[in-house]
Parts: sequence; C-alpha cells; structure tokens
Amino acid sequence: AVKRATEPLASKADLDRHVLSQRGDFREFQQDLQARHREASSASKHLSDVVMAECEKLRAELRYTHEKVSSSQKLDLNLERGRIRDDLQQQDNKTAAMELRLDREISNMRTHIEAAKSDVIKYSIGAVMSMGALGMSLMRLLG
Repeated sequence: AVKRATEPLASKADLDRHVLSQRGDFREFQQDLQARHREASSASKHLSDVVMAECEKLRAELRYTHEKVSSSQKLDLNLERGRIRDDLQQQDNKTAAMELRLDREISNMRTHIEAAKSDVIKYSIGAVMSMGALGMSLMRLLG
C-alpha cells in the first residue's frame, strides 16, 4: 500500500496527452469566444447603425415638421396682414366717401346761406325803399 502511494498516478505520456487535449480545448474555447465576440461586435455595430439611421430619419422628420409649421405660420401671418390691409382699405374708402358727402353738404349749405343772405338783403332793401316811399308820400300828403 505504501508502494502504491509513492507511485505516480498517471504516466508522463498520459499527462502529456491530457495537457495537449486541454490546450486544444482551450484554443477551441478561445476561438469560439473570439467568434462570439466578433458576432456580438458585428451585431452591436449593426444595431448602432440602425439606431443612427433612425435618429437621422427622426431628425429629418422633425426638420420637415418644423419647416411645415413655420411656413404655415408665415402663411397665416401673410393672410392676416392681407385681411388687415383690406379692412384698412375699406375704412379709407368709407372715410373718403363720408368726407366727399360732408363736402357736398357743406357746399350746399353755403349755397343756401348765400341765397338766404341775398334774399334777406333784397327784402331788407325792398322794405327800406318801401318805408322811404311811404314816408315821402306821407310828407307830401301832410305837407
């Protein structure tokens, strides 16, 4: 039993074979690990490219939407400006029509006042002359 305890458990050839087998398994494991790392790296790069493409697509869509809203707001502002201009033009037209009407009425009133003034002067002269003639005829009768 003591002899057995001092004997080698495996022969040198068996140990060498086992070491070679373990090295082969380790190389196979390393190659498998490198292949999986390349696959994971490739998948990660592909996923990164997909995400970047999606970001660019969203950025372009956001830019398009921003430009669309901006142009819509510009159009609304231009339409509002045009509407205000039309309203102002209508107000100007109404004001001009009212000024013209007022000028005509003032001119008519001046004409009527001048005519009335002429009539007053004419009747006043007529009344003064009549009074003068009446006074002279009274003086002739009495005198």
